[in-house]
Amino acid sequence: MDKKRQIKVMVITLVSWLLFCSLIVVVSLSPLSELGEGANHFNSVGMWTSFGISTLGYLIPLAFFLLGVKYFKTIMTIFCSMGLLSGLTMIGTIIVLCSFVSNISYDSTIIGSLISSGLLCVVNLVWFIVVFFPGSKNAIKGS
Repeated sequence: MDKKRQIKVMVITLVSWLLFCSLIVVVSLSPLSELGEGANHFNSVGMWTSFGISTLGYLIPLAFFLLGVKYFKTIMTIFCSMGLLSGLTMIGTIIVLCSFVSNISYDSTIIGSLISSGLLCVVNLVWFIVVFFPGSKNAIKGS
């Protein structure tokens, strides 16, 4: 894989990681963090654990992918799919909760959560296009 393509994949992956981490922070600040005992509150051990696990989940596969280790394109695709699914699930969950739970309304943190989730979905779709879109000059062959 040439350097330009590696840089594109790296940048898109890092933007996806930043959006996922921002989603963790914004949701921990929102009324959604009050819904259950297992919910992450801002600056709690659970929030930082989620942040650390997502960081490892993004950066370790990215490092191996950039080193050219075989099959890491597949592993990164699985993680990217999970990120896309997480974003879509968050959007649906937030909309349903705001519609049916009386103490949750569309405040700024809820809107921020929706925006972070939407951007995460868009960036993950862009990742798929850059890596897999056949016939595109951006598509990464092989790997």
